[in-house]
Amino acid sequence: MADDPRVIDVCQGQNVDPALAKGGATFQWQHNLDDPNPNPDWAAILVDIPNPQNSQTGKFLRNKGYVEGIPVVCHYHFAADGTLTIQTEYEKNQGQERCWFVTDDFRVRVSTVKMMNGVNLMTYCSERRCISQEKLQEMIQLNRGRAFA
Repeated sequence: MADDPRVIDVCQGQNVDPALAKGGATFQWQHNLDDPNPNPDWAAILVDIPNPQNSQTGKFLRNKGYVEGIPVVCHYHFAADGTLTIQTEYEKNQGQERCWFVTDDFRVRVSTVKMMNGVNLMTYCSERRCISQEKLQEMIQLNRGRAFA
């Protein structure tokens, strides 16, 4: 993980030692699964830097933020019930996102953005996983191991 060129690039851009990275992901925003060609401008790389004293907290380094298309550092926290809260400070805005699973394959996500011009935005999303049950169980076991480490 720490030797992946994308992780190294994101970490160096935020002045973070890549050896601290414990996970990462690439993802794209796509509003419709029927669209065969996702827009590469709506893609980002995320690197997980957990807090060594508390694995329920940490930082996400991203090469591109949701609200402003700039590199950002997000602070995250997992509550006892599994709810993930992500706080992001951009140059001109603040964002907060909360995510939780209602079932193993159904997630709810709410977010708020406070903009410098006084406008506040809020979103609500319900999302369904589109993976096999076998892969889902593998992911659950991996994350349960991390949660109790």
